[in-house]
Amino acid sequence: MSVGERSRMEIPYRFPYPVTGEMLNAVQDVMRRRIHHFGPYTDALEAKLAALSGTTRAVACASGSGAILIGLQACGVRAGDEVVMPANTYGAVPEAVLQLGAAPVLVDIEPATDNIAVDQVEAAMTPRTRAIAVQHSYGHAADMDPLRRLAESRGVRILEDAAHALGGRYKDRPTGGLGDVGVFAFSNKAISATGVGGAATAGDPGLTQDLLDRRYHGRRGGYETHVLGYNFRLTEMVAAVASCQLDQLPAWNAQRRRNAADYTRRFRDSGLPLGLPVERAYASHTWLHYVVRLKERDALRVHLLRRGVATSVHYPVPVHRHAGFAGRLPYREGEFPRSEAACREILSLPCHPAVGEAEVEYVAAAVAEFFAGGR
Repeated sequence: MSVGERSRMEIPYRFPYPVTGEMLNAVQDVMRRRIHHFGPYTDALEAKLAALSGTTRAVACASGSGAILIGLQACGVRAGDEVVMPANTYGAVPEAVLQLGAAPVLVDIEPATDNIAVDQVEAAMTPRTRAIAVQHSYGHAADMDPLRRLAESRGVRILEDAAHALGGRYKDRPTGGLGDVGVFAFSNKAISATGVGGAATAGDPGLTQDLLDRRYHGRRGGYETHVLGYNFRLTEMVAAVASCQLDQLPAWNAQRRRNAADYTRRFRDSGLPLGLPVERAYASHTWLHYVVRLKERDALRVHLLRRGVATSVHYPVPVHRHAGFAGRLPYREGEFPRSEAACREILSLPCHPAVGEAEVEYVAAAVAEFFAGGR
């Protein structure tokens, strides 16, 4: 049956998460308590995140970007330092590096996972390298063991951007606890905590104390500033919703995995000329984004939107071509061919927990219709 013969579906890209009685009760409880931050829900959220990431402490923050900034500082990044990172990472990472007066040093990606090309990292390091920023793109863990060995041999830290991979694993270890500092974000990610929020995780007591200090003006219970910090407190309201949603994360990630497997089976069976995502043996993918590749990406995106299917692109512009970084990075177009090709060709299909077999079937049929010329 063609898409035109089916009942039209409207499939959003972002997860329309359920609003449960538990969430409503938690929000009302916050209002009754009148504790706006650093309350019991923040404590509960931090404890759950630490357990989920296999670390000793999670530090809730007002945003994932704030967690990146204090995470880099905890890793020792200062003015004049360098941070190695992939050329297709989220813009908040190089932005934070530049705000600290340090320099982002870009390397290309491996095309199968769109994660950092591990074999290019060492050549990019210099005596000024202070950290390696690693992103688990789309929810697929980067190959961390060789990066850990390299970082330890050179005396540098790893900032692990696990915003796409909450609840994921690398080999037998959870994401968020694979580097020196892990970073998560909550806004329209694995959980969507009705607002902006994030967290940094660490196992080392010194790193943990640095994160705690910088989160709230360097204060340690009083009004004295011990180190220069920020007001990155997470509101108790967001923490309450996030804590409730974390309890649903295993079920949500399981549905994402089912959706991804269904997409892959349908696309393989149909023989469509799509580059399909992979899952390496060392990774347990969270499938925050189900990303396909094709040269006619933009045309397919328009076609799907006409059929009621919203899509996204993660990300459409490589780091060295962001307008805001112009003149700040010493790179030209063509220096990172894999990253640049990915930015032209990748397309993220709806894979969130509100998507089920019927929605996957509809999207797959709409994609097949596009290749059959039904545009």
